[in-house]
Order: sequence, then C-alpha cells, then structure tokens
Amino acid sequence: MEDIKDLVSSLTVTGIAVLRNVKARRQLFKMVWIQLGRNRRPLCIALFISFLSIVLSYVVGRYVIYRVFLHPANRYDGPPPFTGHLHQLFSKDTGVMYRIWAQKYGRVFRYFGKANSPRVVVADPKFVEQIISNSGSKPCPLLPSEQYEKLIPSIVKPIQQLANQWRLYCDTEIVVSHGLRLVALEIFAQTVLGHSLDSIHDTHRHAFNRAFLAQQQNDQSSPTLWDLSRRFLSRAPRNTTPLEQETLALVASASQRLDSTSPALLAHWMQKPATLEDLQRQAMAALTEVHETIHGVASWSLYRLAENPDLQATLRTVPPNDPFLDAFCKEAFRWAPLVPESHHILNGTHWVVSPLVLHFDSRYWGDDVDQFLPSRWYRAPANQISPFVYLPGASDLAIKQLKLVLTVLLQQFKFTVKPGLNVRASLSWSCRPMPCMSLLLEPIDGTDSVVVDQE
Repeated sequence: MEDIKDLVSSLTVTGIAVLRNVKARRQLFKMVWIQLGRNRRPLCIALFISFLSIVLSYVVGRYVIYRVFLHPANRYDGPPPFTGHLHQLFSKDTGVMYRIWAQKYGRVFRYFGKANSPRVVVADPKFVEQIISNSGSKPCPLLPSEQYEKLIPSIVKPIQQLANQWRLYCDTEIVVSHGLRLVALEIFAQTVLGHSLDSIHDTHRHAFNRAFLAQQQNDQSSPTLWDLSRRFLSRAPRNTTPLEQETLALVASASQRLDSTSPALLAHWMQKPATLEDLQRQAMAALTEVHETIHGVASWSLYRLAENPDLQATLRTVPPNDPFLDAFCKEAFRWAPLVPESHHILNGTHWVVSPLVLHFDSRYWGDDVDQFLPSRWYRAPANQISPFVYLPGASDLAIKQLKLVLTVLLQQFKFTVKPGLNVRASLSWSCRPMPCMSLLLEPIDGTDSVVVDQE
C-alpha cells in the first residue's frame, strides 16, 4: 500500500513538473503524437466532434435556453420568442411596435433583441422613476440666462445663411432635413467651439464635416454579416472613430484659443478642471443634442406646420418668447423626443424606458393623444403632467434652438407638404425623418432677413 502511495505521489510530482515546463510539455505531446501512429485521424475527428459539441452546447445553453426560458426578465409577459421581434420593430415607425405590445401585454413587458437578448420595456411612471434614480442619470445642466443671450447671434446666423440659400431655389421642392443638418453642424461649431466651419456654403471643406456626414451615412446603412461577426468575436477595446478624432482635434485647438470672456460653451466648461478627453465627451454630447434637435425635431415641426396652414400662420405672428411657441415646442418634443428609448443595465437585466409609449398613452394625455395639439399644454392633464411621463430629453438650450429655427424660417417662408410625400420616423437615436424630409417652399414678400429679439 505504501508503494502505491509513493508511486502516485511521484507520478503527481512528475506530472506537475511536466505541465509547468514548456519544453517538457512539447516533448510529451510529441511522444504521444508519434505513439498514436495510424490512429491519428480517428482521434482528430473525435476531438473535432467533441469541440463542436462543446461549442454548440454552450451557444444553445447561453443564447437559447437561458435567455429565452431561464433569464429573470422572462417573469414579465411579452410577445412569444422566435417571432422576429427586431424585424417587427424596424418594419414600423419608431415606437409604434412598442405601443402595440404595451396595449397587449401591459406597461411593463419583455421582448427579445439581437442574439435572443431579453429586454424589458417600461412605460409605467413609478417604474420609470425607480430606474432613472437607480441608474444615476443626471438632468441636463443649466446655463446662466446671460449665457443664452450671448449665444443667440451664433444660432441665428447659420439659420439665416440657410434661408438665404433656400431663397435661390424657392417655389420648388427643398430637402429641408439636409439643410437643417448643415445648420446643426454650423451652430455646434459656433456655439461650442467659438468659430465657423462654413458648413452651409462649403460643407465638405473641413475634415470634421466630412467625418460627421460619413458617420451619419454609416449609421443609416445595415451592417454586413462580417460587421456583426467581428463585433461579436472581438474583445479588443473599441477604436476611436474619425469623428471622435476630429472632435478631439477641434477641442484641443479651440481650448488654446478661447478665454474666459468667450461666449462659447467650451470656454464655460473650461472654468472647471477637465482633461481634453472630458471636454471632447461634452462636445460630442452637445453635437448629438443640437443635431437631433434641428435635424430631427425641427424637420418634423416644419412638416406638422406644412400639414396645418392655420397653425403655421398663427405661429408666424408670435415672437420667440410667446407662450404659444413654448406650447408648440413641448408638443413637438412629445411627438419626437430627443431620446426615443433609453437603455439601463441594472442587476443583469436590460431595461428600456420608452418615452414614445408614455407620450401616447391616453390614460395620461386624454382621448386626443394622437392629435398634434399645442393647445393641450394650456389645460389638464398636459399642464400637470408628471416628469416621468413627459420625457423630451432636451435641455433649455435645445428648446431655445428649436424656437429660433422656427421663428427665423417661418417669417421668411411658407411651407407646404409635397404631394405624395412618404416619410417615416427611423428607428435610431432620434425620430429622424427617413429617408429625408422634402417640402415645398414659397418666399414671403418683403422678408429678406430676420432680426430676432433677444429679450
């Protein structure tokens, strides 16, 4: 018995020593390979089949059995699995499928995203409050009122440049969404960086504009099978995009040029200690907000006004600080919030807060919820709506930008819907018009330019 114990001990020590030594491992594998001789092929086949079985078992267990049947999110009701949930989402306008599922399964329901990943959509105000509180989301920071007033000329100037360009092509079809996208780029450059990129007159001259437009085009295109497999298999850190690189270069250049007296937002951010990367992230967030506000919300606002000539005529006569314009902007953000859905990962569960379900729930807004009515904000329930029901996702600066865009353009043009226009809200980070928003423009006589009252 003692001899057996000694043998086992010696073999164990020898095995550990062999496993620790690289040369010894190679020599051992070489000896085994030589000894197998003619039996190599059956062994390789057996090993390959075993490997495939292990991989298949892992994939089926993790991505099918666990996610579809055992994941904690499955305690919520929802559409049955393997019925093409993503296809249903993309086949309709943003938020429409969510509203259909909410009516059928309740205000908290589950659906399956890519790779059978379960997601819980929340459209219950109390639940939304808990998720936002636990996720640590912060409200949009406020700027001093005098800072807003200093930024008004930087916002109005690009809008007027676009209006002057549109006058050359009046009484014809204009792709207003493309023009507003260029305005958004120029407003970002002037309000954040403190200088012009000439985005309207010479769009492709600056590398930043080229990088931004290229990224927007890539975002709208469908990923290839290679793209999906590369994203799934790659564990390397994500490389910075050309747009992020150009933004960092602009921020670095502007930070050297601006001082504390500049009205640019970058100068305001630099008053607190921050690295270039921190300033870049704030600049990217500001770019996203101004683009989605002017390209997305303003495009849909002009479309609603083109559909309703009486509403357009009324809005044309009001100043930027009129309460009716405030009500119109609130209604515009109700129909097209800056963030149609926000994602939160809490306790291993993927939660989706969908404003486009809350914004069209008749239990909170009344029976006229499907109508575009700015006047609803003068009466209950809209004027008493909970901040966890109305989620526009816009800062005060974004709202002021929308007001100025509408004020300047409505005083110079009359907008009409193009016959046969077929446009929908794309499923993306915002309710962007897809493929584009084209309207008919008619100039208003005697309005070559507009002076906006800053009070």
